[in-house]
Formats: sequence, C-alpha cells, structure tokens
Amino acid sequence: MDYPIEILPNPERKFVECDLSAYFLIRLTHTDDPNALIDPETGEIVLQHICSPKEHIDDLSFSLLGIYNVQHIRLGFTQVGKDKFVQPCLPNEPVEIPEYEIEFTNDEIRGYWHISIPQLHNIPFSYTRGSDSFTATCLVRHTPMRWNFWHFSLHWDTDLGPLDTLEEKKRRKVAQRIGHSARVILARHARLGMPEYPVLPENCYSNN
Repeated sequence: MDYPIEILPNPERKFVECDLSAYFLIRLTHTDDPNALIDPETGEIVLQHICSPKEHIDDLSFSLLGIYNVQHIRLGFTQVGKDKFVQPCLPNEPVEIPEYEIEFTNDEIRGYWHISIPQLHNIPFSYTRGSDSFTATCLVRHTPMRWNFWHFSLHWDTDLGPLDTLEEKKRRKVAQRIGHSARVILARHARLGMPEYPVLPENCYSNN
C-alpha cells in the first residue's frame, strides 16, 4: 500500500488562510458502527465519540475535507511512525514518504463525522469557572503535521487571553471547563455520512 502523497507537506505548500466558510472538517472515530456512534435518545453523536475527556479540547484534531477525504481516515501509525510523523511542522517542510507496515498501517474499522467550519470558527461558547459564566471564542486553525498537511485544530480566545498562551496549570483548568460546553455543542452540529463538499483551490495552499 502506497502512502497518499497528496496529504503530505512539501516545499511548495503554505499555510491555508483563505475563507473556509464553505468547507467542512472531518474527524475520525474508532468505530464505524452507527449504533455505537449515535445516542438513540438525542439522535446526536455520543459525546465520547466527539472527543474523550482525556483529549485536549484546546488542540482538538480535525482534517479539512477535500483533498483529504474519507479514504485517508483509515491511516494509522506504528510507534515508529508516530515518533517520526505525528509531529507538528511547517506546511513547506520536506518529509519522507511513510513506509507501509513499518511506519503506517490501514485500519479498516474507523469511522468519521463531519462538521461545517462556520459552526465553529469565530463562534462564542459559554462556559463556567466556579459559579461565574464566561465566553470563549472558537478559532479553527491550520496546524500541519508531518503526516498530514490538511490537519486543523480548534483554538480558543478567552477572557484571560488565548488559551494556548496561559500558564500550564491555568490552561488545563480553563480547557477542562470549555471542554464540557464544547463537546455538547459539537455533538449538536456534528453529522455522520459524507456531505457534498468543495475542494480547496490550489492557490490557497500552494506557492505555485
């Protein structure tokens, strides 16, 4: 099995800074069983499949749906591959092509859900600290990884400043509180299946 080089960073690529209001994010799940993914009472995706409480809501991983598509959801990495490729990088960083079975695998049982970017980007989320209510604004950011140029993350602007700039202990506490609210909102808007989606024009991600 060959690694899909279209999702790798390369020297001709740049950060995606175009208007993404017509686009979708996709996030993998570790089951493809819709009965396990959907809460029968609410009809929404089960919170644990949005993100587990152990995951960091302040850097929650997605991919931009388009060139990265459902075929890429099944890519998994060995420990050797994780150490080498599951690392942040610049969009134009030259990387080696991962080797099948040595550095990456094909995981057949993965599923996915999607969400439109306008339902997240620049959207205020209410959360509490103690007995007080606050608002954090969600920001969708392009955060390339060595294995996936199309990797995006959720970042947060809070009343205390950008979440990722806070002192670590405070950041963890605030992220935990935001996470309680964000998981519920994500579950409300997330959808299974595949929408009709546009593919980003080359000038948005390439210097060519």
